[in-house]
Amino acid sequence: MKKIILIASIIFCCQIVKAECIRDTMYIFDIDNNQNKIPLNRYIYTYNVNNQMKIMLFQTYNSGVWTNKTKYEYLYNSNKLEINRNVYNWNVNIWQISSKWTKAYNNNNLIVEQLDESYNNNVWTNQNKHTYVYWSNNKVFTRKLENWVAGAWVNSTLKIYTYNSSNLETEIIEKQWSNNDWLNTKRSTSAYNSNNLVSQKLTYKWNVGAWVEDIKSDYGYNSNLDLYSISEQQKVGNVWEKYGKGSLLYNSNSKLIYTDYMFWNNNSWVYDYKVTNEYNSNNDLIAQNDNYDWDNAAMKFTSNKRYEYRCNSSMTGINSLEKDKLSIYPNPMSGNIFNVSSTVNETYQLYDFTGKFIQQGTINVGENSIQIPQLPEGVYLIKIGKQIHKLIYSH
Repeated sequence: MKKIILIASIIFCCQIVKAECIRDTMYIFDIDNNQNKIPLNRYIYTYNVNNQMKIMLFQTYNSGVWTNKTKYEYLYNSNKLEINRNVYNWNVNIWQISSKWTKAYNNNNLIVEQLDESYNNNVWTNQNKHTYVYWSNNKVFTRKLENWVAGAWVNSTLKIYTYNSSNLETEIIEKQWSNNDWLNTKRSTSAYNSNNLVSQKLTYKWNVGAWVEDIKSDYGYNSNLDLYSISEQQKVGNVWEKYGKGSLLYNSNSKLIYTDYMFWNNNSWVYDYKVTNEYNSNNDLIAQNDNYDWDNAAMKFTSNKRYEYRCNSSMTGINSLEKDKLSIYPNPMSGNIFNVSSTVNETYQLYDFTGKFIQQGTINVGENSIQIPQLPEGVYLIKIGKQIHKLIYSH
């Protein structure tokens, strides 16, 4: 499947809500040619007293039986920041630890290091390490990845971030370590509209000692400031040619119900991917249908998955924040930093489309820079206080 730029493969939830469903199970089905649902996998979630992810259990389905496969265990410090994530595999009816992530933070609760380790033969072995350096305004300056090779850390990749006077991310330069030197590989620049939303993104390739334009993406928003269109071009020689396009549709409650992406191939538009979402009367996402692998002869998608969500509780009776008290930018974001401007002190939680908890932190009055780990491209949910927004993320 062709790489999708800033189109979410799976999207859920947005805007302000008065009650939040706490998702406890996600079922994944394959859809056959007769539209029958065939169970494949499920995720089961449990939470701590702060409604943070505590355990995520992954199981597979075979011959009418659910079988344990993987378990993720999340640990937090006194500031409610994730400090450990332990991964266990099910083996001969017992859980055996296989890997772990360990995170360290500075005095501003910003992550400064993430260490990934694997466990084999009763020994922990380093795998890779992410380190972060910040500007004086707490915005990320560099993010470096190192790999553990022959008993020593070896540089792998480096990202360098630049911001404008409004603290909006304007440039990311990516480098790769080779022959004891950092070599340029990729560059991206972002322009913004008056609402601090990304209006255009340009990506560049490093070629013969110079940056060469590669992909240009233009973004359109509706009156609710929801992303509704993406138009992409690729530069061939000195000419911009059609590359890809995407569209997003929302219901009357501003819930995303439809997403598609098409790419330009042999002088015609060809489907790459389509997602439809279903909601209950409380505007909770209850199902999502993913369609991909387009068969142009049969005029249909040949791979179809369905995700169904269950929740047995919700958080209600808590007043939402006023929408104009928060501003999140850039959105879409192309790096690992986004900003929140707030008139109140609050906590935030970031989740992926499955409801899986990613991280949590604090929001202070004024400008806040939030660093996130490397994530798959898509749309994520950020909950600040009792207000929920979608965050579009691209590499």
